[in-house]
Amino acid sequence: MDVFRLLTLLLFYICVAEEFLSNGTHAECGFGDSSETCLASDTVSMLQTFNEIKEPLLHRSRSAIATKQQVNVLPQNRQRDIVWINAFARSGSSLIEAMITHSGSDPETDAFALFEPCHEGDRLSPELAAAGCPTLLSNIASCNFEGIESLWGWADRHTTNGGYEYFSRTIATRLCKKSKLIVVKTVDFRNNLQGIAFPTLNLIPHLRIVAVIRDPRAIWASRRATPGKFEGADCIHKMEEICDTFSANRNISDPRFMNLVYEDLVKEPTKVIHKVQSFLGRQFGPKQEDFIKANFNADCGDEKGDPYSVCRENSTAQLLKYRGMLDNDQFAAFMAHKQCREISSAYGYQPYYHHETACGLARKRFQELVDTPIFALGIAAFILMIMALCYSQAKNPRDDLNRAGIAA
Repeated sequence: MDVFRLLTLLLFYICVAEEFLSNGTHAECGFGDSSETCLASDTVSMLQTFNEIKEPLLHRSRSAIATKQQVNVLPQNRQRDIVWINAFARSGSSLIEAMITHSGSDPETDAFALFEPCHEGDRLSPELAAAGCPTLLSNIASCNFEGIESLWGWADRHTTNGGYEYFSRTIATRLCKKSKLIVVKTVDFRNNLQGIAFPTLNLIPHLRIVAVIRDPRAIWASRRATPGKFEGADCIHKMEEICDTFSANRNISDPRFMNLVYEDLVKEPTKVIHKVQSFLGRQFGPKQEDFIKANFNADCGDEKGDPYSVCRENSTAQLLKYRGMLDNDQFAAFMAHKQCREISSAYGYQPYYHHETACGLARKRFQELVDTPIFALGIAAFILMIMALCYSQAKNPRDDLNRAGIAA
């Protein structure tokens, strides 16, 4: 029997029972009165009550069933894919999170994104906090939010929160179960993945890890210049630690692990996003093209100049900005560190850079002048002038002797 007809019949019997258990609507009718007048009055009352409540209740029933069908988008035996973006703060990770969130045909329903879970600001049950980030990620991969009281990044614009500013396990579960892909981004948490990548991949079989790479000098300089609190912003050893981490992660080899270089992405977004889509097992299509147009060398509108926006009007303008922000001692520390030189070679960074001194800058500018055609022509003209002068002096030596005799 159709579920809505069954509900209608059930509601009718409820109305009948309520009317017969009541005192009736007719002033002269008592409980159990079987007179024709009372029966007719009770029947009319039941029909009126039934018609009043039927449509609202049926509408709520349809909505509940539709919601249930909408939440269970995936078959019961189909596990959602999850992508863990592991990055240092100020490495371009928010751009990469947004890019992967838009890797499907409809980012509003296809992906469920969480901004920086495993943060010290999360409020977790003691058991979940003790279990650590891999267990939290495993629970999120199953849309299990038990033990989570609040998430630090829930209200962030990069989180799929459905417009709800405050965390709710019910809302998070519903949004998660609607999705086909779960995207989580962590920063400054276990960035050296050598000891944690394989156990986590084994714990979550449908997990992929994207480790974000960016020039450590650019990361460190951005931390020092961007408003906010960043670990190690005033300590040069943090830059060396970033080099150590990138060097170690280069040794991880797994088909579900990717080192994604930020500089390559902003220089050639189409090429890199094609590669990422292939890594995720997804197609490159119109939605990805729209994302590129909206965020790379784009008109950013109100987000122009926002250091936390993923949109850039000149995508490559920030790549070498660090050169004007660090001093020679900091450049020397980078060049002296073995792992910094290693990753520079691996990812195409120029390791040997320093600010010119006053004398060095003058020497460099003179060399640049020597290399110009005008300088060469000037030198040639000067040599010709000297030669002409010498030639004129040697042309008539007798005239000089005659002048000397006359003078005598």
